[in-house]
Formats: sequence, C-alpha cells, structure tokens
Amino acid sequence: MAFYKFSVTEHFGGQITITDRVVNYPGIASISGAALTENMRQQAEAFGAEFKIAEVTALDMSGDIKTLHTTQGILSCFGVAYCATCDGEFFRGKQVFVVGGGYAAAEESVFLTKYASHVTCLVRGDDFSCAKATADEARNHPDITVRTHTVVESIEGDTLLRRLTCRDTETGETKTYDAGEDTFGVFVFAGYEPATELIRGIAELDPKGYVITDASMTLPSCWASTMRQGRDRPWTNHCASVCSTGIRLVICASSSACPARSVQSSSQRLSALRP
Repeated sequence: MAFYKFSVTEHFGGQITITDRVVNYPGIASISGAALTENMRQQAEAFGAEFKIAEVTALDMSGDIKTLHTTQGILSCFGVAYCATCDGEFFRGKQVFVVGGGYAAAEESVFLTKYASHVTCLVRGDDFSCAKATADEARNHPDITVRTHTVVESIEGDTLLRRLTCRDTETGETKTYDAGEDTFGVFVFAGYEPATELIRGIAELDPKGYVITDASMTLPSCWASTMRQGRDRPWTNHCASVCSTGIRLVICASSSACPARSVQSSSQRLSALRP
C-alpha cells in the first residue's frame, strides 16, 4: 500500500512543458506539453498528492527515515508500498507480510528476503497454487513462514502500518502482529492469468502463459509489442500486458510500444525492398 504524499519540484513538468504539440502519448490523440503536464498534476492531486515548489539541495538516505533538504525546508518520510521490485528496499530489516498463494506470491516472498528481517506468507487455500518447484523455494526458505488457510482481517496504523490481524479460516482463530513504534510491510499478490489462449500454438509462451518476445525487445511488458517466431513465421503484434516479464507497470507497457513499432517498421521496409 503506497502512501506517497509530497512531490518536491522546482517547476511542474520538464522539457515536455515547452513542447507545443504531443501526438504520440498513449491514449491521447493530440495535446500540448503544458496541458499534458497539468492533467498529470491534477490527477496526482485527486489521489491526495501535495506539491511543493522547491529545489532539492541535499539528500540524507541513511537510516529508515529519508530526509530531503530543500530551499523551502526539510522533508522526512518513510515509504510504504507493495511493489516488491520497486519498493522492497523500503522494508530493509522490517517484518513483511505477503498476501497470496500463486506464482507471484511465492516468487516475491523469496525476493523480499533480500531486504526483510522475515517474510510471512498468508495463503488463503491449503497450499500454493503454483508449480511445486516454485512453491518449495518459498516453503523451504529459512526466512519465510507460510501460513495456509489464512486471510487478512484488518490492517491498522497512523502515518505508518502498525498492526495486522489475520484469521485462520479453519479454526476461526485470529492473530495480531503489533509492530509497536516500528512498522512493517504488506505486499498483496492476488495473482493474474494472461489472456493468451487465443494465440497458444501461434506464439511461444512461457510456463505461465506469457508471450516470449524477441531479443530485440529491450523493454519489459507491452501493450503492443513485436516478436519474431522463427524465419517461417510473420512478425506479430500483441495487445495488453501479456509479455513474459516480472514487471507489470503501465509506463513500461506503454513505452514498449515504441521499439515494437520501430522493429515492425524496419521489417516492413525490408519487405518492400525484396524483389
């Protein structure tokens, strides 16, 4: 769960604000750079973000509390989020709870042991639903405790998470973890299944059902990516985030369309040159 509140900036936007017309941003046919930036600012504010016009003059990243020195004063903060790849390091030395029982939950539980003092995986069912090898890696890890038949009842706190209560669905017994003056992390990995049945047998899929893209696709995830399936198969465009990658972020998905289109255009030019 993310609770980022402030964005410190010298001015809203960047180079994009001096661009007269933007015509290649996903989902927007045509807009000025200034208007696009303003839309982003308003969207962030609608979700509770507060902006301060200031220049950051120094950073203190030591310890759990991170401090930014700016021309408008000092800001201190502690990041609380649930994206393991992006935010796992925020919980270095902290207790972490992972909610879920699929591939993502098992894999990310192991990943989070790089930072957390201990990881507790809360699985609603009687076991992980992923492949045995993946489940065993989490189940047998010395820094991971797996609790099956367990659901989260409540998460409480003030500016940080302080207490988590879970319930055993078989016995009805509830247990509460209280961090006291400290905090902890909660990472939710409910799982998802890529909608790739339509192209099974046409495109190459990994064991989880995601499309394996060509090596020229340097960006992870895609809304419209291009791949090569051998010399006897054509270039193929794919919609939605169905490429084989561990990152599921809209920004990655959108930006991957650029190299995909570039590769496809090159292929079309080469085809046009063939006799």
